[in-house]
Amino acid sequence: MLDIEEKKKSRFKFLNHLYKLSDGNEHTSFNMFAIGETFGFDRELTVNIINYLENTGLIKWRGSGDISISRAGFIEIEAALAQPAKPTKHFAPLDTIIPAGAGKDAQRREDRPGTQEVLVSNAACERVQALILLLKESIDTLNLEPEKRRDLTADIHTIEAQMTSSQPKTTVLAPCLDSIQEILKGKAGSTCASKLLMKLEPVYVQITHQR
Repeated sequence: MLDIEEKKKSRFKFLNHLYKLSDGNEHTSFNMFAIGETFGFDRELTVNIINYLENTGLIKWRGSGDISISRAGFIEIEAALAQPAKPTKHFAPLDTIIPAGAGKDAQRREDRPGTQEVLVSNAACERVQALILLLKESIDTLNLEPEKRRDLTADIHTIEAQMTSSQPKTTVLAPCLDSIQEILKGKAGSTCASKLLMKLEPVYVQITHQR
């Protein structure tokens, strides 16, 4: 279990990452578990973070695991970045979360310890977009249980939102593709699911090998 200081840092990391993904658009939604997996957070920790951020008005709940940053969330992060030595309404000074003077490189390391953020190639983006179109066309044919359908829809929305970014990231796409793969495997007896798995496999390999 994380101590209170680590919880506070985890909340900031999560909100800061959502801020960067949103790229100035508070109406763009993302799957909360995909973001949590970016940092290695389990589902329980991710839910705890979401509860805090929603209760403080920093994010908005969109349903089916989707969230978006609120205007208050944008203001909170931008205030922290503008004056890193000062606390914001909900967070300690940024310099106590990310070492003072370490700059943007340190912030990237804090976001994903021990790794560098990997961007998705143009070729991979085209394959992902083609896969998502096929999934959307096939979702009714899959005859999924309501919960699985919601999960699949949330993953699709997260990927679509990431595709609108000028710099799509493997750390967001890979967990969504992994989730989609598991959902389709659960319907492996379906001809439609089997065909989709065949289409997904090379896309999944291409994305995960870029990480």
